[in-house]
Amino acid sequence: MLCLKIGRSWIASVSGWPAMAIRGFSKEVVTPEMLADTKMEMISPNETQHRIFQIRNRSNLKPYHRRQLHEKPPYVHRVHWLHDTLKYQQKLYGTYGVQSKIDPKICWMTTNALKDKKEKERITHPFSLQKMLKVAEDRRLYIEERIRLRQKTIEDRLLKLNQWRRELKERVDKKEALANAAKAKKEKLIEEVRRHFGFKMNPKDERFQNLLVEKEKQQKKADRAAKLAARDSLMIKKLQEKNAEIK
Repeated sequence: MLCLKIGRSWIASVSGWPAMAIRGFSKEVVTPEMLADTKMEMISPNETQHRIFQIRNRSNLKPYHRRQLHEKPPYVHRVHWLHDTLKYQQKLYGTYGVQSKIDPKICWMTTNALKDKKEKERITHPFSLQKMLKVAEDRRLYIEERIRLRQKTIEDRLLKLNQWRRELKERVDKKEALANAAKAKKEKLIEEVRRHFGFKMNPKDERFQNLLVEKEKQQKKADRAAKLAARDSLMIKKLQEKNAEIK
């Protein structure tokens, strides 16, 4: 099949009319004699199909993109050195299958590749499957035991919670009692100092402060003597009890 491409200048050359007028609404009939003088260009069918394809290609996709869109291998022939690599061909066959026109035997590893993979697995995973399962089982049991012990500890502490609350309250009450006793003792010493002078005096006065320090020293000395006496009496009591047991 051949197509004829007619030049634009043949009508003007044959009729003598201006070219713009002929391109308008000319009613002149084209005769075979006129066609004999026209410029004709031979176009092959492949070029025609190519031009039709370009006109129909509204998306302007590249050929390899269009082939991928239609689930075909992107390249028909080798374009880049990467296309000759084993990894690329394996991936191409895995994606497009028989359409890739690649021998499926390349998907199996060679003897050397298999040796290298076994060596890599031996280094990265030195333990056997049974050993790994045993380690995983031991780790699971260890974690479960830790969880059990933790839960037991929490339960024991919950049982002792009331006791700890009572002990805390006793300690707080004891501290408050000691603080109140110290405060009362301080107020008593201040009152004694005031009675010593026989009139009200500013507590910040130097004489008042000196006498108060002296009273505090006397009080500490008396407290220390009372503690020693109590300790001596307790020791005497224990000795008497031991003597009674010996007899």
